[in-house]
Amino acid sequence: MPDGLCFRAVAGGIACFPWLALRVNAKKLAALVSIFVAWFYLQLSGANVATERAFVMTLVMLMAILMNRRAMTIRSAAIAGAGLLALKPESLLAPGFQMSMAATISLIAGFQVMDRWLQRGRLARWQIVLITVVMSSVIGGFATAPYAAAHFNRFADYGLMANILTAPAMGVAIMPMGVLAFLLAPVGLEALPLWLMGKASEWILWVAAWVAGLEGSVTAIPAPHWLALPVISWGGLWLIAWPGRARLAGVGLIAFGIALWPLADRPGLLISADGRLVGLMGPRAGRCRRPQVAAFRQATGWKAMVIWRRKKPPRCARASPAPVTRRPLSFLGERASR
Repeated sequence: MPDGLCFRAVAGGIACFPWLALRVNAKKLAALVSIFVAWFYLQLSGANVATERAFVMTLVMLMAILMNRRAMTIRSAAIAGAGLLALKPESLLAPGFQMSMAATISLIAGFQVMDRWLQRGRLARWQIVLITVVMSSVIGGFATAPYAAAHFNRFADYGLMANILTAPAMGVAIMPMGVLAFLLAPVGLEALPLWLMGKASEWILWVAAWVAGLEGSVTAIPAPHWLALPVISWGGLWLIAWPGRARLAGVGLIAFGIALWPLADRPGLLISADGRLVGLMGPRAGRCRRPQVAAFRQATGWKAMVIWRRKKPPRCARASPAPVTRRPLSFLGERASR
């Protein structure tokens, strides 16, 4: 969210005028202005679950600054999550809520540990920036990987590399230039910031296309056992929140959740969201390379699938939403091991 940029701009602007900086609290004034900027961005973005979580957490952080409290804590993330669940309980099962909360809590806990480690060492500023960029991608990627695999049935093997290559462009070019273009638009000087935004966006899109085109860039993962994700989440929270050596029990819970993952019973029948494709578990099926069938295979872990045909059965037929009464068309193959 652009409130961080606004906070620095207001505080830095006040510091440029010593007579003003000696008479006002620059940090609190910047926090007050940033609250309104964050609210404006929330309305502008459409207020989805992830943005609402970010807004509530930012609001808690800025209110902590106004009340002379520590801003970035696990408590602020807990308040944000509790507030969202109180307003929208159904968001607990949404991928956006789960992934955003997992990334946020893990980043706060990870950087609290890293701060103590970095303060003991004598590192140059550029080294600290490099470590921060790399570790934020590593921590966020590992924290969200189980939820992405459970909801989308895939794991991006080169996601860490893509994040490291694109995160600086988002933080250094796109977000600051977007705010600058917004401020310069009334006087007609927004062309240069928008051009820089466009070049940075092209870089991100190019990296995404390049990484997606690499061999083995995506690994299909079957849907997990219903207990796997809750146990992994419980283990992660235990590892972060519990004090002392007892927190290592969280590692055991995470391992147990991973062991539960492949124990789920595969459904005998799958119907696509639009009702145009039906997949039925069968002993005789084949490797059908249509995207719809590939999505079914990712969700089930099947290598064997029967695809229902309509009138003219192509190699990979689609079924109509109406009840299927025709003979199924099978392809030779074998059932995947769970």
